[in-house]
Amino acid sequence: MRYNDKTMEIDPYDNTREKDAMRVKPETIESNLLKFIFLDEEKVLAAFTTKDLPREAEGESRGSLVFRGMYDSPDFERISKRLVIGGSDHGDVIHVVDENYLSIPTDLRPRPPDGFITNLRETPLAHRAADCAIIAIHSDETGSIGTAHSGWKGTRLDIGAKLVLALSRSFGARPELMRAVISPYADPKLYEVGEDVYEAFLSATDEYRNLLFPESILKKFFIKDSTREGKYFFDHGALIRFRLLYSGITAENIFVSEHKTISEPDLFASARLDKENRRDNIMLAMLR
Repeated sequence: MRYNDKTMEIDPYDNTREKDAMRVKPETIESNLLKFIFLDEEKVLAAFTTKDLPREAEGESRGSLVFRGMYDSPDFERISKRLVIGGSDHGDVIHVVDENYLSIPTDLRPRPPDGFITNLRETPLAHRAADCAIIAIHSDETGSIGTAHSGWKGTRLDIGAKLVLALSRSFGARPELMRAVISPYADPKLYEVGEDVYEAFLSATDEYRNLLFPESILKKFFIKDSTREGKYFFDHGALIRFRLLYSGITAENIFVSEHKTISEPDLFASARLDKENRRDNIMLAMLR
């Protein structure tokens, strides 16, 4: 992977242009959901759960509860049957959700992937996470959307960039006209990883066996812990944003949530804090 001088100068932490481009706040908490206003609300519903959302209701899944909180309308029952929920294999598999996919009984479908793309309206795409990031990308020009679960392993596999490519190949979407949001994820000042994770990124390659993350790039996202040998504070959300920028989405069209999971335990689930008692956050996105 070759990075030109312009790419190397990108500040992965500069969210200013994204916020300045908005006349309203890019995200807001309403009805126990963090809603992303950054994606055009008239065309896309996108939200991330808080802990205040009930875990479950009688006869209703948590994913369905999230959707009800976003879309409580007479059409809820009909549309909720089209809800698809992704897996968390920490891979880079992306499925196209079309009418053929939806016609397959849930228990007979392929193993739920970490990513989905669709151009179907009223088809909710959902993913679970607790410290991992979830990405949602909308192409207004083609009426398509993509979502992906991206922990450090998925980020290493470049699932964000592959989501951009999948939207381009399947629907003809141009990256420069896409808009993307990245959900709350583990705080970069609190999320510590070992040398093995750093080395895994150093060895990552693209399909042509070019290095995806040269050390000069990684140093922007892995900060050595001065008090513990072989430990790094890792900002995988910023690295996802960097790869989306490299894939062609413009800086003003990417918004990284200002919320984080570890430092806001009253709002969001965190695998690092909650351990075996955790309940995953859910992000859901749908074309209206």
